[in-house]
Amino acid sequence: MQDIHKKNIYFALGIILLLAFLYFISEVKKPPPLPPDAEHKNLTENQECLDCHGKDSDRPLSGVHPPKNDCIYCHVKKALKRGPIKYKIIHKAKRQEAENQKKQEQRRGSHGFQ
Repeated sequence: MQDIHKKNIYFALGIILLLAFLYFISEVKKPPPLPPDAEHKNLTENQECLDCHGKDSDRPLSGVHPPKNDCIYCHVKKALKRGPIKYKIIHKAKRQEAENQKKQEQRRGSHGFQ
């Protein structure tokens, strides 16, 4: 009876240690959020990031930077402190808003309004 009780305790401790380890490794290498300045405030496309941080730019990414095709997802997700699904919804809404604004500007231009 004592052996079963000890085994259960060891099993529970093992699970707790495993969960603590998994949590620790998930928190260690998170990307920093985008700076809250005017240059970064309204970024919605990865290409906008690469215009300043691309290979031949003034402020290129370091050689140890992970794959460079998902800037917004990695850096904005942490800044917003929201999960990826919520981020995609927000990003889609921003993109839709920008498209609607362009359409309105085109309509004004085609009607001769300034």
